Amino acid sequence: MQALEYKSFLRFKIGKILDDLCGNQLQPLLIKTLLNRAQGALLISAEGIDDVAQAEEMVKLATAVAHLIGRSNYDAMSGQYYARSWSKTSTTPTVICASPPRNGTAQ
Repeated sequence: MQALEYKSFLRFKIGKILDDLCGNQLQPLLIKTLLNRAQGALLISAEGIDDVAQAEEMVKLATAVAHLIGRSNYDAMSGQYYARSWSKTSTTPTVICASPPRNGTAQ
């Protein structure tokens, strides 16, 4: 985790690895979905990564997905490039990597 926090190029590397594992079809799908006003959002549930104890794995997955879309923004509240939150109705944490497309295209 510490390497991802301090070495931004590794964030893009894990995104590339994830896309490669998905036959290089994930990045175009993510961008197409997020740029479509009718869809415009994603909810990703990773099988086997569903417990608070696996928060670091969730951050890694969210980082990979977000960096396939573009550069992440700095989260001032957490002091990181990601934010973690937990739902009161679930023990499943949510990880958010803010990575908005810029000018209608991913970076």
